[in-house]
Amino acid sequence: MATKAEAVAQALAATMAATVLKDLAAADAATFLRLMTATTLEAAGVKEEALFAEYVKALTGPVSPVATAKARDLASKEATRQITLLSESAIKQVGQTIAAGLEEGKGPLEIARRLDSVKGLDSNRAKTYQNFVNALEQTGLSDAQVEAAAERKFNKLLRDRKKTIARTEGNDAVSTARRFEAEERGAKFKMSINVGDEKVSEICLTNADAGAIPISQAYPSGHQSPPFHVACRDSEAFYTNKVLAKEAGDRGKVRAAETRKSQEEARAAELAA
Repeated sequence: MATKAEAVAQALAATMAATVLKDLAAADAATFLRLMTATTLEAAGVKEEALFAEYVKALTGPVSPVATAKARDLASKEATRQITLLSESAIKQVGQTIAAGLEEGKGPLEIARRLDSVKGLDSNRAKTYQNFVNALEQTGLSDAQVEAAAERKFNKLLRDRKKTIARTEGNDAVSTARRFEAEERGAKFKMSINVGDEKVSEICLTNADAGAIPISQAYPSGHQSPPFHVACRDSEAFYTNKVLAKEAGDRGKVRAAETRKSQEEARAAELAA
């Protein structure tokens, strides 16, 4: 039976075959898909070990066998999920780059150069980079100046992506470790806590609306713990007493409602200005 990581790799290969690679010669497409599948499996294994190390490092109390086992299980599942998301993002980025090149009348070699130039960026940053390069080409700068400016932009976007991913994964490791420890202490309930400012996302407010929920239950967003999205700033509180949990959850709901109201008022004022 195929492992979860193998199933993900096979599914991604099928998606790639039906989209980006559909016009390639069969032998070329097959070779590429074998490479992509092997790379996905290798990446999932490396990611699992890195996540497991982060989870264990974030534990503040004694590292019990139960917490370690939970960390290992979650690392395996989270590695597969993250590799899936990153691979799907890469597929989307490749597809968008090819489509943009075709719309502009670019030939296969030029499109291939574009694909190589945006390697490592997610689809949104790849689009930002390509728009930046297109604008540079209209400025009258020399080829050397355009190339130098494009490289600086690319490096900045790549650093930004790496920092965002690292910050989110670090927060995830700490949050997961806190949940392990809370379960070890006998906590039965949990609730999400947001910062309460104008930058709080709707997904975070929706999770706050849930109030205090059983510790094993997922939040409305489908997550077990923060972060609920990239660069999420939410934290989490845990309770053993049902009454105290409900009281805290009710306060969290009120806070979420007040945050929404403040955001709506700020948007209305901005539109009226």
